Amino acid sequence: MRSVVTPMTDNTMRRRLGAALGAAVALAFAFGVSAQQSAEDPNQRAIAAIQRLLRQRPNDPTLYFYLGSYQAAAGARDDSLASLRMTLELGEGFLPSPFLGYQRIWDDQDFQRLRAAMEAKLPKIADAKVAFEIPDKSFIPEGIAYDPESKTFFVGSIPQRSIVRASPDGKILPFSKPDDGLHHILGLTVDAKRRALYAVSTSALTEAGRKTPVNEVVKYDLKTGKKAAAFAAREAQQLNDVAVAPNGDVYASDSASGAVFRLDVKAGVLTAFVPPGGAPGANGVVVKEDGRTLYVAHSTGVFCVDTVSAKVARLAPPERETIAAIDGLYLWQGDLIGVQNVTNPGRVIRIHLVSDGAEVKSVETLQSHHQPAFDEPTTGAIVGGSFYALGTTQVARFNTKGEIEKPETLKTPKVVRVPLSQPSGAPSPKTDAEEQVKAAMRRYDQLVLAMNAEGIAAMFTPDGELIDAGKTIASTPASIREFLQSFDGKVRVEENASSIESVTVTGATAILTGTYQQKALLLSDKREIRVQGKFEVDWSRQPDGQWLVRRMSTRSAQPR
Repeated sequence: MRSVVTPMTDNTMRRRLGAALGAAVALAFAFGVSAQQSAEDPNQRAIAAIQRLLRQRPNDPTLYFYLGSYQAAAGARDDSLASLRMTLELGEGFLPSPFLGYQRIWDDQDFQRLRAAMEAKLPKIADAKVAFEIPDKSFIPEGIAYDPESKTFFVGSIPQRSIVRASPDGKILPFSKPDDGLHHILGLTVDAKRRALYAVSTSALTEAGRKTPVNEVVKYDLKTGKKAAAFAAREAQQLNDVAVAPNGDVYASDSASGAVFRLDVKAGVLTAFVPPGGAPGANGVVVKEDGRTLYVAHSTGVFCVDTVSAKVARLAPPERETIAAIDGLYLWQGDLIGVQNVTNPGRVIRIHLVSDGAEVKSVETLQSHHQPAFDEPTTGAIVGGSFYALGTTQVARFNTKGEIEKPETLKTPKVVRVPLSQPSGAPSPKTDAEEQVKAAMRRYDQLVLAMNAEGIAAMFTPDGELIDAGKTIASTPASIREFLQSFDGKVRVEENASSIESVTVTGATAILTGTYQQKALLLSDKREIRVQGKFEVDWSRQPDGQWLVRRMSTRSAQPR
């Protein structure tokens, strides 16, 4: 869960930012802002702190994304747009949502053009199917786990303070008992070997609950279905997610304080393993198969923590990629599977790791925000070759007063099955690549029709070129954007249509040819111009799988 942290502006932001952004507490730790400072002026203090971090990591798109959100919340519209432009120039995978402070500039045309440019760069992968639903719309789930022995899913409810079990065919039955004394249920995990279910139970999601906070890791015996124990983390501010190590130890993240707690199951003691501030905005946790490394998702990325020494190291993403603000985090075939819901409205990603798991090779989108069943996806469970994601949760509807906002508009909670490996009968990689290139060309056409200079420029590689009649008109995204912006207020494109003639894919490159027709209006004298011609586009596949233009070459007939 994004968890509960001090707001930038309102309670909605408070609920949503939590572990991933956190206007004053979680991100205050991340950016070195003291509690006293953040209380004085949370937005300006955070802005200054992020700017200090940018001096150390000047090309970090995640920092620019967060900087823009704080600047928007502070009313600094121009600064926010400048930061978003840097995010667009430096990074992939970002897309602002209104709750991140951006609601103050949400209707601004320049902001929407920038957002459209960011969205145009994102792959559209929304083919996963709904596996099952929970009929109770007010259930508001956050955590899910799977027991391979009984073939049962367990899902926890925030407002109902309960856990249910679900069979693969979607039959929902009660699991926890009303007198189990549970609070709001967040992370869940199953220790199949020892027949135990662990759940995070916290009172810290409401104002009343924070006055006398209760943060527990609750253990259930899967043989009997009964509550076996509750381990209190008295120093915790708000526990969030939970994971089991091969030796049976349990790790729980504390998003509000930036700590990670460890439960020694033999001793029955839950103590701070990573101290407060050691993992700012700590959220999803998972332990490597050898038990030596704990991966902790946090506000700006993922940490690798040595489970013996507690030494924390940053898992650096490849250039342009983001692995920040992951909610649920899991391991599959040596890679990490993560659910993002802050730097992007919601997507499931696969983080490809090198063999020792200490470095990221690439980031792949498995399911994008276009997925219709995604409404605040949070966590998931791996079952065989599939990832079952909690797609429709609506966790932000549960406010700090313990109420559900606009209950009449709630949707049915849905679990989406995302394939982790290519299914039988799927298209060949070459055919799939051809379709991806065609889809990218269609996005390019849409941006041309909208005369979205930001979006068009974002579809070019850093050395991309725009060529007409054999002459280079502009090169690099910045110069292409400047060239296109020179038409602002002078020309309006009213029609833009292209016909693809051929696509040739060779490894990570592709050549697409076709014809185009355009109708434009000269705004000075309302004169209409029609143009037609041929085009050839050299495409380059990026590490994240998206296709960008290296060379757009057109040869037009004379305008008439």
